[in-house]
Amino acid sequence: MKRILVAIPTQEMARAAAFYDWVGLIKVPEGYELLHTRAHGQSPARNRNIMIQQGIDLNCDYVFFIDDDCLIPPDTLVKLVNHNVDIVSGLYCMRNYPHKPIVFDEALDDGTCRWTQLSGPDEGLKEIVATGMGCLLVKIDVFKKIQEKHKYWVTLGELEADHWCDDLSFFKRVREAGFQILIDLNCPVGHIAKLAIWPNKIDGVWHITYDTDGPQRHSFPLQYEQQARLRIPSEKRDTTYLNGVMQIQITNICDLSCPNCSQGCNLKTHPHSMTLEQFEQAVISVKDYYGVIGVYGGNPTLHHQFPQICEILRKHIDYERRGLFANGLSGHGKVCAETFNPKYSNLNIHGEMNVYEEFKRDWPEALFNVKGFDHSRHTPSWVAIKDMEDMTQNERIKAILDCDINRYWSAFIGLYRGELRAWFCEIAGAQARLHEDDTDYPDTGLPVEPGWWKLPYDSFHNQMVKHCFECGIPLRGQGELDNGPIEYVSATHLPIYKLKRADGKMIKVVNRRSQLGAKLGRVTDYIENGYLELVGSK
Repeated sequence: MKRILVAIPTQEMARAAAFYDWVGLIKVPEGYELLHTRAHGQSPARNRNIMIQQGIDLNCDYVFFIDDDCLIPPDTLVKLVNHNVDIVSGLYCMRNYPHKPIVFDEALDDGTCRWTQLSGPDEGLKEIVATGMGCLLVKIDVFKKIQEKHKYWVTLGELEADHWCDDLSFFKRVREAGFQILIDLNCPVGHIAKLAIWPNKIDGVWHITYDTDGPQRHSFPLQYEQQARLRIPSEKRDTTYLNGVMQIQITNICDLSCPNCSQGCNLKTHPHSMTLEQFEQAVISVKDYYGVIGVYGGNPTLHHQFPQICEILRKHIDYERRGLFANGLSGHGKVCAETFNPKYSNLNIHGEMNVYEEFKRDWPEALFNVKGFDHSRHTPSWVAIKDMEDMTQNERIKAILDCDINRYWSAFIGLYRGELRAWFCEIAGAQARLHEDDTDYPDTGLPVEPGWWKLPYDSFHNQMVKHCFECGIPLRGQGELDNGPIEYVSATHLPIYKLKRADGKMIKVVNRRSQLGAKLGRVTDYIENGYLELVGSK
């Protein structure tokens, strides 16, 4: 029967107890018996040389090196033996970030080697010039051939006098002896790393930073498992608007001042409007979006170049997907009729019958979708859920995950400090815009580039962590009718809550959910909520 010597170099014991668990699971290739040896000492090169000599003395066919910080899946040895090649390695990565795969494809004149950059098509056996020795199967004849010219198979300090590296010099001897070196990319190997985990706040957002004693640290936003359920722009929503709406806020100017307006059009703020160039850039970025492209405000028809805005939209977006979200026509009824699909427009006249008459005269095709003959109800969106002292963090997260805006409404493109930005949620964009004068406020928006809305969940996580906890929509507060006297706000947004029209209104600062009254059933049903019975608090 053929023999394989399983050779494990250590100082005293393996660097992790789990190592022994994995070694015990290694499957024995058919027709072979396994012999196990360990060499203990400070020098990994000497340890390897001792075990190589043992393999020769015991008439083994192979030596299978396993470093004591590598975790070898049970079927690895069987796979490597079945290749029947002189020398083959499993695939593992550096312990230090950025964790490059230990694969080299070119030997350089100074004795070092060039790192291989693995790509998607790479799999199976691949010829290389060097790798690590942490999961390496070598036929005994390779060592006998090397021994003809060298006293030692493995040495230290050949590349750098004060460096431990023993693998590159070994593989140089292998190449000089005429042997092909292979790696099996389908044999992944775990590499046990030393890791320090740090809490870290970056641009106002909590991150986890980990340090592996490498040249870099790596940080990623603190994640709560439940938040993965929030929908990102590429995920379709439960809405009749073609399963999704992408709002482009062309202006924040509005002729109304509804209490608790989700876009803050009831507040004193400097007016801003997109340039035509910015709007076209925004439209092009979502040209292949699956849902409705909404022109949004404020009242978007108050944009000083509204007809040109419509022309750009017609140029890039098909009629079926063009929506207008406005409270009036502002004299632009004819161009609206030419541009927008009333089926996918949201036209809330807020009880203004003169506005209805304008629709009737200039865009009669939209009358079936005109709404708001009575007053609608605005839930307080500027009461940050994180400020609610009578809620636990788990209760806040549960409410956020059931957010009606996230489930039914829209992603958002708007302006932040004059620059185009994109958010997964229209409320997130509104928060950023209204706080933009605060120099410490983070820029959470994403650059508006073609296809940004297809980005994965992690790209929007910073926005979720920042804005969802500073939003009041998940609280489903009763709020006010759109002509009501009370404005609700909490400490997070109090500094920016300066009313545009303060006469007859009162600001109520809230720090408990119980101060918001009964829960609404669905806050996005703001028309129905104007006169339907409220759902009792749960």
